[in-house]
Amino acid sequence: MVESKEFEFQRSLAGRCNNAAWDLIERARSTKEDVEMLGLAHTAAYHWNQIGSEIQKRRAKILVALAHGVLGHGVEARVLAGELVEDRDGRNDIPDWEEAQIEIVMAFATHAMSDFAGFVQARHAAEKRVAAIMDDTEREIVARLLRRLPAG
Repeated sequence: MVESKEFEFQRSLAGRCNNAAWDLIERARSTKEDVEMLGLAHTAAYHWNQIGSEIQKRRAKILVALAHGVLGHGVEARVLAGELVEDRDGRNDIPDWEEAQIEIVMAFATHAMSDFAGFVQARHAAEKRVAAIMDDTEREIVARLLRRLPAG
């Protein structure tokens, strides 16, 4: 078990890096900010993997996969997207907004790998998942991410 001070330090760092990476994912960035976003996502994931719950670890993986996906790193994004889909399938405890994010990750990944048939399929699945999100605020948050996908 991680000592209390160490736990609090890692939790604080993970949260700050997580939020900063999301802020960068959701907007236009410079090349320097692209590098920063990827570093923040990996740093957040490292710390969540040290002290986080399974939910926090899964969400950190979504963050890293999205960072790679929006940067066009197809192989990295696709591997992580595949792991997320595999983890999701057969479960009923993943929130609807998180399932939509996983589909968006897959869409970014397939686009980055120039798998345009896969991209169209993943984008359509993502659009359906976003439309099915019950909470209006959560749907709008995830819809902003969906709008960042390239036109298909």
